[in-house]
Amino acid sequence: MAYLAKARKDDLKTLATELGLEIGEMMRIITKNLILASKDYDEQFTKTLLETIIETRVQAERDEKEENDYKTKQEGLILELEA
Repeated sequence: MAYLAKARKDDLKTLATELGLEIGEMMRIITKNLILASKDYDEQFTKTLLETIIETRVQAERDEKEENDYKTKQEGLILELEA
């Protein structure tokens, strides 16, 4: 259960949604209790799913950073050519 405490809020929201739990827009804090109290809670499945969610987010962040770096480099090369 400690794995839930280490996750980001957005990751917990995604996990709750994937588990079919209803979370309101006004819900400020997603507690681990919401996930733990789920009737279909399975620790190993939930842990694996959360790891996948985190890996997907981290990869998306890396991809976005690489794309931004590439665009910045392209813009720099264009400015060099124009000079």
